[in-house]
Amino acid sequence: MLFTPAAAEALELPAQLYAIEAEAFSGDTSIGHVELPEGVRSIGSRAFADSGLSEITLPGSLSQIAPDAFEGCTETIFSVVHGSFAHEWCIAKDLPFRFQPTPESQFDYGT
Repeated sequence: MLFTPAAAEALELPAQLYAIEAEAFSGDTSIGHVELPEGVRSIGSRAFADSGLSEITLPGSLSQIAPDAFEGCTETIFSVVHGSFAHEWCIAKDLPFRFQPTPESQFDYGT
């Protein structure tokens, strides 16, 4: 399934999503935090360029990100899986990122 929104005000991404099309959210200043579901493999050219994106969660399944996918998103924080393609991409692009919690890193201290 490809995702090309008509309007992104209420952003709900389907679980079966596998790609974010080129310019899908380009220029959309209404979006803030986006969580891409596991299974998304690619993000197209200028997909989030010049948008209001403040934070995006990139899944471990991601294997392709267009070089200009986030052009103009200078304040965006990327949440990535340690050691994933997205993690390496953020390092190569010198972009701010944080690691997503893994089941091993979540502790139950009880109440």
